[in-house]
Amino acid sequence: YWVSYARDPHWHEGKATRASQVDLKAVVKADSLLDDVLKRKDMQGENMARRITFAMHRYPELRVIWRSHHLRNQIVHEHEVRVRPKDLRSALKEYKKVLRILGAL
Repeated sequence: YWVSYARDPHWHEGKATRASQVDLKAVVKADSLLDDVLKRKDMQGENMARRITFAMHRYPELRVIWRSHHLRNQIVHEHEVRVRPKDLRSALKEYKKVLRILGAL
């Protein structure tokens, strides 16, 4: 099944389970946490994509986060998003891995 989220003040009831709604929000929060960590580590760039690119020079293994960051952008910027729960779980695992690499976990 798919998790749906429409970008408005209310989640569309019935289109996603409570657990998967939490996962959508968790991806957005994990991305924000990663951005905060990158800023604290003085990774240069006017946006997160540039900070990730800058950080990859020092931490090449950060390249795995691109798919998760793209998913976060879909969740935040697209009017309605359909995401498979396994993609949400995968994204959260990638954020956890990258945050460990950066010493934040």
